[in-house]
Amino acid sequence: MKRIFNLLLSTSVIFTLNTNVITAQVPQGRKTPQGFKPVVVVITLNAAKGREEALIEELGGDGNLNITRAASGNNKVRFYLNQSVPGEIVLIQEWDSQQQYDDYIQSRVDSGDLGRLLSLTKTGKPTSIKILNFQPY
Repeated sequence: MKRIFNLLLSTSVIFTLNTNVITAQVPQGRKTPQGFKPVVVVITLNAAKGREEALIEELGGDGNLNITRAASGNNKVRFYLNQSVPGEIVLIQEWDSQQQYDDYIQSRVDSGDLGRLLSLTKTGKPTSIKILNFQPY
């Protein structure tokens, strides 16, 4: 029996996850702007041995989440500790567009923030990045 999950990730879109298939739809009665193509970014980071607390502090400290929240086009950012995998952190961001996300990432590269964050991971890079682009219908 397949399990179906509905996730309300923002106020404008519901995702339905059915094992391997991801679809998106606008909740009934809600309209989305013409050409609106939101982006959900799911980033998995694995902290280097003994660096989990430092990675958490880098993500949440010094207003880093507030910098992301204030970025043009950002609708939400949260991070979670995976209780099943020690040292694994999942970061979920919602953006109005791919371009706004790309501009944001470039600004974090230019400031050195991204380099500092990734220096606290096992490999110096994210374990995985999933960018979900969709067209609401």
